[in-house]
This record gives sequence, C-alpha cells and structure tokens, in this order.
Amino acid sequence: MGKKFRYLALILIVFSQNLKSQDNIDFQKTDSITYSFYLKGMWNELQEAGNEAIGKGLDYKFLRQRLGYSYFAEGDYVRASKHLQKAYDFDSYDPFTLSYLYYSNLYLGKPEVAGLYATRLTPSSQVYYKIEPVKAVEDVDFEFSFKIPSTRLRSNPWYYRLGLGSRPFARLGIYQSVSAFSQNISVRYPTLYDRFSTRQYEYYLTARYALSRNLTLQGAYHLMYTDYSASSFYTNIAYAGAVADFNLLRIQADASFTGNTLGTFRQAGIKAGFRFPGIQNLVLNGGTAIVNNNGSDEIIWNAGAGIKLSRKIYAEGGLTSGNMNYYNDYDALYVYNSIDPVSLKTGVTINILTDENLTFWIYTGSESKKYFENEIYKYNQFTFLGGLRWRH
Repeated sequence: MGKKFRYLALILIVFSQNLKSQDNIDFQKTDSITYSFYLKGMWNELQEAGNEAIGKGLDYKFLRQRLGYSYFAEGDYVRASKHLQKAYDFDSYDPFTLSYLYYSNLYLGKPEVAGLYATRLTPSSQVYYKIEPVKAVEDVDFEFSFKIPSTRLRSNPWYYRLGLGSRPFARLGIYQSVSAFSQNISVRYPTLYDRFSTRQYEYYLTARYALSRNLTLQGAYHLMYTDYSASSFYTNIAYAGAVADFNLLRIQADASFTGNTLGTFRQAGIKAGFRFPGIQNLVLNGGTAIVNNNGSDEIIWNAGAGIKLSRKIYAEGGLTSGNMNYYNDYDALYVYNSIDPVSLKTGVTINILTDENLTFWIYTGSESKKYFENEIYKYNQFTFLGGLRWRH
C-alpha cells in the first residue's frame, strides 16, 4: 500500500510539473507572438491570438494592453475600453493603461469618466501622453438654424447659439451657452388680421460630474426671455439627471421643472441606448418623457440610431413624436416652446471631423406644427442646421 501511494504521488508530481512546463511554454509563445504582432501593427492577427489565449485561461496585463491598443487603433473604443479596463484591474497605476482608458472614454463621449483616469497619472505622464485634465476652455461651439415653413402666415425663423465648455476639475465638466431666436407671425381671424414678432433670448448652464466609471450626475439651469411684441416674460428651467453607462448599455433618467407666467411644466423621462462593438460604432437609442402641463399629461417618445460612415464621418438620425409644448431635450439645452407647438420631428445629422480639434455638423429635417390660433390645422416646416465645434 505504501509503495503504491509513493508511485501515485510521484506520478502526480511529474504530471503537475509537465502542466507547469506547458503553461510556461504557452505563456512564452503567446507573449512573443502577440508582442511581435503589436510591434508590426498586425491588429487582426494580434486580436485573434490574444482572444484565443484568454479563452484558454491565459490572462495578464501586457496581453490586455496589446489587445486594448489594437482595438483603439482601429477605432473600436468599446472593445478597447473593455480590455484596457482588465489591464487596469491588474495594475491600476500603469500610465499606458490609464492614458488609453482616458482617450477611449473621451472618444466614447464620456469626458468626465475619462477624467477619472487622468487624475491617476503623474504630471510627467500627462505631458508625455498629451493629456490636460483641467482646462479653462475645453471647447467652443457655434450653431445656427434656418427653417422654411409651408405657410405664408409664418416667416422663416432663425436661431443662433454660441457655447463654451470648461473643465475646472478632471471629473467635472461645465458648459454654458447663449442663444437667440426670431420669427414673424401673421394671424387671420374672421374679422381681424394681426401681425407681430416673436423674439427669444436664452442662457444655459450645465454641470456633469463622474461619481464612478459607470455613473455620472448632471444638473442644468436654463433661462429664457420671450418677447411677443405686446407681451414679454421670463421662463426658468431647473434640470437634474443621472447616467449609468456600461459602454454597451447606457441608461439615463432625468426630471425638470419649468415655470413662467403661463404656468408650470414638469417633465420626467428615461432613455436607453445600446452601443454595438466594432469600428462602425453603431448606436440604437430610444426614450420616453411625460410632460405635465398645469395638470394635463403629454407623452413624448423618441427613437434614433447612429453609425460611423468613415474614419471621420458619423451619421445619426432620429424621430420624436408628441405634443411638444415646453418639452426639453438634450439635458434641457433645447426647449420646444415656440408659439406653434411641434407634434412630430424627424431629421438626420452628419458630423465631419476635419482634424483632431475641429468638427462640423449639418442637420436636415422636418417638423409638423400646429397653429396656435387653431390647433386643428397644421403645417410643415423644413429645417437646416449647421454648426462647428473646436476642442482644445
């Protein structure tokens, strides 16, 4: 019995040593191959070999870094972030990992989350990887819109907006904008013909703060001054929201309160989006909001999609339906409070990145609007919008 036990123990020891030797061979082979692919920029081969190794249980920091960088180089920031986050779990102080996690989240549209990783970098690493976590001026944008209504009773409305973004802290983003709107209105009654001008001037302020890599809180204030020639008034909007973003899935819940001489408007909504991995950056999203207008509820719903057409061109389209009377969108940046309520809105935006700092966008769409003097009747309105953003 004793001899059998010793033989069995010896066999187990030899078998264990063989396994360890095989593991070492697999590690050395995988590390050598993936590093060679990394140096040569052979991203497909690197991804195939690296993912196969991970599938077999071989996982370590440098392998995840190489995989993350290969996807980053191709523009697949979802997969890049996934592998770099795994590398971060191995070593949360590695400057290479932190830097490309910063850029991956930045290109995924999460600058506050990117700031989380920037704060862990040393000043010398921030300089080396060209990262500025704090900026007095982070971006400047300008947009204008020109609309053509299908009725002669309404002039072509004009809208201008100028915005400025700053980053006082790495995890905190501040954005402000001023805007102006103008249109002439003609009204025909059975015994009266009236004509007046409507003007509106606005100030908007929002702040976003990343609590963690998956949760961002945001708040906003929007002030509007509306002049209908014979009467004028101020409107105040307070907004709060939270965004849970897991790269593939994004969920946003928000609420706002609007008050002016016309009454009070309360809005609550939820949105969800799914981002598909891949260089096309395909995104599908949808949401719904309830606007309470002095005790009466209106339901607004929207759906949209976006896809990268090339390395520097991204297209997105959307549709919004419902009685949009003091409905706000894009974190209360845009407020639908024109004298003629919008009931249906659809359009397509083309974003063009000319270089690392400058982006242009063009929007074309249409709106179905109700005459305020008689909401039984509607008219259509074609919209053209253009804008540019410079990012520091």
